[in-house]
Amino acid sequence: MSGAVPAECVGCGASLQPHNLTRVCAECKLIARNCRLAGQHPDSTDPVTYDQAITNITTILSAHIISKGTAI
Repeated sequence: MSGAVPAECVGCGASLQPHNLTRVCAECKLIARNCRLAGQHPDSTDPVTYDQAITNITTILSAHIISKGTAI
């Protein structure tokens, strides 16, 4: 039914408040946002390597990797 107020999240099935028109709960929105920012598909469950994690963190923090040597 088009235009109906959604009663549950399309991602996890959680109950939604009547004012939520996005059809997605806050937790599913956060998960989807984090996946988008990480360049991953929301359904991706592949593990991230250490180098990928460091690159993601430095990108998010707008930092630059100076060296991949041993940390002091």
